[in-house]
Amino acid sequence: PALRGVMAYHWAPTSDGSSRYPWVDSGCLDLLGLEPAELLADSGQFWRLVHPDDRTPLKLAKLQTQRQGTRLRHICRITTSSGEAKLIEIVAYPLPPAGALWSAVALDISEGQRRLEELQQLQQSLAHQHQQAYQQARSLAEAHAALARLSTVDAPTGLPNRLHFEHSLMRAVAQAQRHGLPLTLVLLKLQGLRQCNARDGFLAGDRALQGPDGRAYDQTL
Repeated sequence: PALRGVMAYHWAPTSDGSSRYPWVDSGCLDLLGLEPAELLADSGQFWRLVHPDDRTPLKLAKLQTQRQGTRLRHICRITTSSGEAKLIEIVAYPLPPAGALWSAVALDISEGQRRLEELQQLQQSLAHQHQQAYQQARSLAEAHAALARLSTVDAPTGLPNRLHFEHSLMRAVAQAQRHGLPLTLVLLKLQGLRQCNARDGFLAGDRALQGPDGRAYDQTL
């Protein structure tokens, strides 16, 4: 009994490069939409169902296997007599003694191909989502690093602020205690900055601190 989506048949090469089908099973109706008798009477009907772009590759594959006497395995597109598009795989073996007759099976692999394409689309979608998640995680990490920098940096001068100083001092004290080393703390005081802030405002004091090489600070104070 014929299997759904499977057509078993024999084909024999002819001198003009075409083929004839001495035997076709009932799967021909399900796969091609043709009665076996129709294909037996006119082998050209099969070629008319093959997609125009796939006819030459299929003929070349058949000619090559005929010369070499090896197995044929080829995938092509067809459009059945009812207009249904299918993707089929043809597998054929030469029968002894001289390969004048080939035993072949044509299988409908359309559903498997559709599932493969769906799987590939799913993989592409997952890869895209993974890339998006990676970019978001990277952006969050950069934002977190920027916030961390802002929390430990004085905005007007770009120098470490008091919070950074306290953390650094605690680490230095712990390291000195751990290794038994002396620790020195140097304190610098800017004279006149308070008066500058009181006289000209804090923005002027910030500009004074931002001056290159201290020149603006000296001139303002």
